[in-house]
Amino acid sequence: MANNFATVYYSDMKDSEIKAIIEDMKAAGCSGADTDRVMRMHEAGMDEEILICLRKCRCSMIEDLHERQKKIDHIDSLIRRTVKLA
Repeated sequence: MANNFATVYYSDMKDSEIKAIIEDMKAAGCSGADTDRVMRMHEAGMDEEILICLRKCRCSMIEDLHERQKKIDHIDSLIRRTVKLA
């Protein structure tokens, strides 16, 4: 019974928060496709899938971060080489 109450409460909480979640996703840089997907999942009651989608968005951002870090490291190397020549 308590578990059922928690599920109902969580679902009700999500109904009142989904717009804020979508706005926060946009502010975090999630794509429009991801925000649309989360909205559709919410409407279908697919709570666990929303969490999976959010984690995938995070992983994608981390991959982008690592790629940018590689580029920054390369620039740093070029700066060090150039300083040695000067």
